[in-house]
Amino acid sequence: MTNKALIFESNDGTSRALASELALLSNTEVLDVARTPSHALQLMRKHGSAWDLAVVDLSSMAHMALVVLQASENRLAHQRVLVLAKNECAQVRAECRALGADFVFSKDGQMDEFFSTCKRLASAESALTRFADRTRTSQ
Repeated sequence: MTNKALIFESNDGTSRALASELALLSNTEVLDVARTPSHALQLMRKHGSAWDLAVVDLSSMAHMALVVLQASENRLAHQRVLVLAKNECAQVRAECRALGADFVFSKDGQMDEFFSTCKRLASAESALTRFADRTRTSQ
């Protein structure tokens, strides 16, 4: 199953590269990209339950990360928020997790783990979907 992702990144070149790598390395389709906090809110409303992953670049614009985390407080169980931080440290990780991030990765040394996590989430969602489909057909 393919993940459906929203990217929250103010730099156009960075967001294009991230979208390309997500598709190539983790079976993820990017639905949309927001470059400002107000655009982030619009995309969260527009895509509602259609997204699986919200990828937020904390180093891009800290305020946008806060907006996305607040807007995703009542997200569905399958929806995950992944934060990319330039220099991730224990304090940044703890603060992001406290605000609702599911995962926090350092852009300087954890990108392989980030893509592996995205791929693992797609595989897990696929397995859950297959199980739900089998359960429905056997009833």
